Amino acid sequence: MIAISFALFAAFEWRQIKNKSSNHKKAFWWLFSLLLAWNTAANVIPWWPSPNRLIIYLFGWI
Repeated sequence: MIAISFALFAAFEWRQIKNKSSNHKKAFWWLFSLLLAWNTAANVIPWWPSPNRLIIYLFGWI
């Protein structure tokens, strides 16, 4: 479900970036692909940390 949410969010962002330069489009697709792969792996592989778990690992000491 989280992966689908990120994909929908990225689709809305694509509408804003489609008139930007080529570098912005490449950066968008790299980030989109990375986040989609990460979230899909977090939903499929039991030991893979979800984005929320990763944030807790990184900033849990705050």
